[in-house]
Amino acid sequence: SSGINAEYGLAPLFQPNQGFQNFVTVYTHVILSLPRCSTEIGFTVLSKFDIRSWLTTEHATTENSKQLINSIFTGFDTYQYNEEDTTFLMFYDTLKLHLKHVLTNRLCSLLRYTVEKTLEISNKHPHHQSVWKDILDLLESNHAQETLTLNTCHRILYELSKYFLQFKKSILTAVKHDLYSHWSNYTDNLVQLFRIMTTSYINKASFLGYQRPRPSHPLNT
Repeated sequence: SSGINAEYGLAPLFQPNQGFQNFVTVYTHVILSLPRCSTEIGFTVLSKFDIRSWLTTEHATTENSKQLINSIFTGFDTYQYNEEDTTFLMFYDTLKLHLKHVLTNRLCSLLRYTVEKTLEISNKHPHHQSVWKDILDLLESNHAQETLTLNTCHRILYELSKYFLQFKKSILTAVKHDLYSHWSNYTDNLVQLFRIMTTSYINKASFLGYQRPRPSHPLNT
């Protein structure tokens, strides 16, 4: 009881932003410590991290950002999902906001890794639709459409196709499910992701084709 009271008393005093050079390490340590804490303490502590300020520093490299994303996804699976628990939802929404800030900052560098991690947690649990929704909303924004490259769109489409082909060949053979029933909770999310990536790929490929210099001599017919 005294330990619990101490946690509640110390959580509001937690200041993780005083040394941005150790920001990712501290964040990861907090995430790994969450199973010993209540969702209220988890929310209180996580809300202290100033992700947006960290992203303006030299420490916000692609590698450090990946480590941060990995910790965020670990956090998504820390507590049992409970949409009736307001404190849990505040904790969950804080993680989603952190992910949105990090992904927006380095979209092309981090999108593939983020999609991989989202597929990973979606494969295990059927309740992460809101994580997909945030990613999809970002991808449909003007910022994303201006930032995404042809290569990024191609890689995402390739990795998605590869993932589901391997999934169908290996895991589903063992568990005796079919592909569509296993992913039925995410069908709309995945269809939208394929649509966004395909449309962006076609638009960017068409633009590059239009910009390509035409031959100066007539073509043989």
